[in-house]
Amino acid sequence: MVDNTSAPVTILFTPSDSPNIANRAHLNALHSALKIPSAYLLERHQSVTHSFSCAPTHSWLHFLYKTIQLNIIDPTLYPGRRGYGIAGNNGQDDTWMKGGWYLSYTKPKDMAGGYRVVMLSSGYFPELETRLQEWLERDGNLQTVREDPYALWIPVLMELWKGIDNVVWGLNAVFGGLEAVCPRSPLLLEWWLMVKRSQS
Repeated sequence: MVDNTSAPVTILFTPSDSPNIANRAHLNALHSALKIPSAYLLERHQSVTHSFSCAPTHSWLHFLYKTIQLNIIDPTLYPGRRGYGIAGNNGQDDTWMKGGWYLSYTKPKDMAGGYRVVMLSSGYFPELETRLQEWLERDGNLQTVREDPYALWIPVLMELWKGIDNVVWGLNAVFGGLEAVCPRSPLLLEWWLMVKRSQS
């Protein structure tokens, strides 16, 4: 992605915006160079999981969601079982996707044709860089961002939505069979009738 701050649209990637001893100097220098408000870093320091903030020349987003990694169940290890299982320690997947994005925009007098836009993307989202690159190269989207910087949120939110959608389909792969079994279960039907009787 572009790494020249004089370019019309610049996107920078950093592994994390969670401050610690190892990255504190790096984050301070980066945030100082980009004039990022301390409130952005303070949200991460306070473990804010979801936020969106905006001002006349900048906006930011913090976002956190649970991921689920699936494994195909080996019938030789688990006789009688088939399908998918949740990866991790004893079926407990402890992975999370945590990201932060900061968008700023200025209108320099020496630059015709729109805003100068800078986005800082923090966190590990393996396919986001490719999505941003392809989106900016398609159908005049680069000029759209220069005219309306908030348009750059579109590919970011699309990537986050894809991650959440994958989680839902992953859960469905593991537990979807219950939807077919439960409504026909005599015990469940008996429980449902008991609840209905108690409500009447």
